[in-house]
Amino acid sequence: MRRAQYRGPYRTFLTVAVAVVVAVVCVVGIAVALPPDKPRLVKVIAAAAINPRPTTIGFADADTYGMSQADVEETAAKWALTKVDTVRVMIPWAGVEPVRGGTLNWSNVDTVVDAAVAKNLAVMGFINSTPSWAVAPGGRPLSSRPVSPDLYADFAARVARRYADKNAAYEIWNEPNAITFYTPTPDPAGYTGLLKAAYPKIKAVDPSVTIIGGELGAVVDSPGVTINPVRFVTEMYAAGAKGYFDALSFHPADYSLSSPKECRPRIHRSIS
Repeated sequence: MRRAQYRGPYRTFLTVAVAVVVAVVCVVGIAVALPPDKPRLVKVIAAAAINPRPTTIGFADADTYGMSQADVEETAAKWALTKVDTVRVMIPWAGVEPVRGGTLNWSNVDTVVDAAVAKNLAVMGFINSTPSWAVAPGGRPLSSRPVSPDLYADFAARVARRYADKNAAYEIWNEPNAITFYTPTPDPAGYTGLLKAAYPKIKAVDPSVTIIGGELGAVVDSPGVTINPVRFVTEMYAAGAKGYFDALSFHPADYSLSSPKECRPRIHRSIS
């Protein structure tokens, strides 16, 4: 039974909105600000799995990676006050396997995942961050496309194996349509290569887990720097992405996009 992982990255209860698509629909993540003098009744469920209804609320919390166990537990206690039932957390390849062939360091991820499980939260991990030994030519550590999709997929399978009874979903990378997170340049076909390599290897380990593609940022076209999400998804399908993800994620963090031709809300329902 799967139990319940980026909560709103701000630990001071600032309201933040993060949109996440889980299963077939878009799930918007919001860290809800709670007045300290107004307690809230929290309903505990037997097992935490991501509910695909559009009313499902979750949040992202990358800040928890690298915190002390005490700080993570304190943060998780705040998660539990919100009635939010899903948390999105970072699983950085570079942090777990900084040296190829060396000992894998799962401690930071374990701490966050276990804290979420203890609070009966569904955990969605996004697997990103290329270690220096796997950087592609022209790329940069952390943001570089992996030199080999299979290397990334092998790591993703290890993640799925370790957290098979805990994590409900995995996102393949984070906002690959911008150079901020994908260097040397955004590449829908290259990103599709990650999906096609990782999907079957993760499913072989845990068939029930949801694989999420896209994780697209709300950006406009800027040659060599950003690709608008609609065009990026279109080119993903042209590269053969169909059948290699269960749901599509879109992050509408930039509300300055006014052109319906560049960014339409409809993409949150795109599925493989």
